[in-house]
Amino acid sequence: MFSVITKYLPKPARIKAGAAKKLQKIFEECQLLYNLVYGFLSEATPSIKSKALSSEELTDFGFLCRELEHLFDELRKECKARKELCGGIIAYRLIQKSLTDPTVTMKTKGMLATGTPNLKMEVCLPQKFTDDYFRLTDFFGISRDIAETGILRLDWKMVSQYCTKLMEDGKPIPEGFGEKYPRYYTTYRRARGG
Repeated sequence: MFSVITKYLPKPARIKAGAAKKLQKIFEECQLLYNLVYGFLSEATPSIKSKALSSEELTDFGFLCRELEHLFDELRKECKARKELCGGIIAYRLIQKSLTDPTVTMKTKGMLATGTPNLKMEVCLPQKFTDDYFRLTDFFGISRDIAETGILRLDWKMVSQYCTKLMEDGKPIPEGFGEKYPRYYTTYRRARGG
């Protein structure tokens, strides 16, 4: 089945100019597919509940629902990855350009959306009970007695937010973290009238 589908997919070299327009057409077709699937599932629900379908039919129906769930989830992951890739490139470009040109607008506007770039400081949390772990718990004012019990768990998201705030304030990031690196991302908003 995939060989049939892949022969209709555009070759990588062909997707250059107009990629957003091509994706917009695919998006519109996906909306139609969404309506088709959602409508069918809504129509089928009363039959499922009324016991009109045999156990064998329900088995196949449930199986196909599971397969659709996996298919759409994989597609969601792929879309998210490309969204983040685009956002990282947009943010990197604008933030780097703003370092040399203070007149740069920190927004990018397409036909459909506006993108606002941003930067977060990402850090790797140390393994529990390592020297780096205890350096961090000491930094945060947690006594060794409590840190050694293992009841403390650092929240990666909150620690990243804390480190980003330190970076924005021009303060050093505490010792004890592994790799420290910037993560560029973009927040998208639908354009007015788009």
